[in-house]
Amino acid sequence: MTEAFEYNALKAYFTDDAVKRATDTLVGKLAGDKLPEMTWDEARNYNRALLMACQIRTEFVDLHFRIFEETFGMPNSLPGSQYFYDYCNPNYVWIEKHIELVFFVDGPAEDGGKCISYFVSTEKGKISLQIMLWTDEDTGVGSKGLPAISGWKTISETEEENAYLQTEKKITIDDYLKDPMPTTATLAALASEAIEVLKRDWI
Repeated sequence: MTEAFEYNALKAYFTDDAVKRATDTLVGKLAGDKLPEMTWDEARNYNRALLMACQIRTEFVDLHFRIFEETFGMPNSLPGSQYFYDYCNPNYVWIEKHIELVFFVDGPAEDGGKCISYFVSTEKGKISLQIMLWTDEDTGVGSKGLPAISGWKTISETEEENAYLQTEKKITIDDYLKDPMPTTATLAALASEAIEVLKRDWI
C-alpha cells in the first residue's frame, strides 16, 4: 500500500491565506518553460516556491485518492470493468476539484454498455461523494432513473439525462485534515449502502 502523506503542506494551504494565494498563482506555472525576468536570487527562490506549490498540488490530488479508497474502497473491489479516462490527471483534479473512476458493468470497457461513475468531490472546500449512472458512455441517466438511497440526494438540471447522486452530508477539507476518521466512517457507510443498492438494482 502507498505510504500516506501527513498533508502538512496542504494544511498550510487551507489555513494560511498567503500560502493559498501564492500556490494558486504558481501551480499554473508548473508546466511552464519560460522563466519570468528576475535576478539570480529571485530565480532560486522562485524555483523553491514552485517546489512548494507542486507539493501542495500533489497532496491535494493524493487526498482524493485516499478518500476514494477510504469510502468507495479500492478500485479492484468495485463491480465492473474499470476505465480511467483522464480523470486522475493531477492538473485535472486540481482544476476540477474531483476525481472520477468509471466502471463498465455489462462487460469490458471496450465493449461499451452501462457504466457507473464514482466521484470524490472537494468543490468549494467541502468533501462529498457522487455517483452517476450511464446507459452507455455518452448517455447519462435522468433523475427519474436514479435509485432512492438514504443519505443521498439527486442533483439534476433535467429529468431526462445527466443527473447524479450526491451525499447530503458534506464535510470540510479542513475538518478532514484535523481528524480524518469521523469523516471516513460517515462517508464510507453512505458509499457502502449505495454500492449495495446499485448491485441489486442496476448491475
